[in-house]
Amino acid sequence: MRQQKSRSDIRKAASFHIPPLRYRDWIPLLQHEFTQETRSRQSRQNQQQGLIMHALLAQVGSLQDISIKDIVARSVGVVSCQFPFVDDFSVYAGMLERLMTAQALRNVFYSEGAAVFQEKQFIDRFGNTKRIDRLIVNEQTAMIVDFKSSRQEKEQIEQVCEYMKIAQEIYPHKKIKGFLVFMDDCSIEEVTGE
Repeated sequence: MRQQKSRSDIRKAASFHIPPLRYRDWIPLLQHEFTQETRSRQSRQNQQQGLIMHALLAQVGSLQDISIKDIVARSVGVVSCQFPFVDDFSVYAGMLERLMTAQALRNVFYSEGAAVFQEKQFIDRFGNTKRIDRLIVNEQTAMIVDFKSSRQEKEQIEQVCEYMKIAQEIYPHKKIKGFLVFMDDCSIEEVTGE
């Protein structure tokens, strides 16, 4: 049979002594915690910026005979509906305009006589969906352009190489070229297949 405990026994069992904490310099611990939070917030902001810029670039076809100011205004008008929490698109509009006017990127945006596809989806032979940021196809070549907001070269190069393999299967008689465009400094880097 079970023995019942008295209230004083229960109180004694429930109470215990917690010693005071030893002195410790908390500043390094707190700095580390807040540094990680700041990095996380910065990472989210960079990710948001990348999503917005990709959405803007998806609105831009070939710029032959089209005013850049008009394209920027139209793109911002469309994309602002997708990101209603963003109050000011002027930074993004400026980035888009810098990309479209950069001399190094002229072949990316001015493609006379070529078919330009933005956010073109393909399915690889394993059934995986892949989305190429910009595909420019003319009589001789198929040019893959992948826009990046920051450099993580190895993974980015592998991704473009994968896109190039898919494009080679779709366009077996064309020369396939792959490029990484870095939005932060309007630079372009050619990717060579394996």
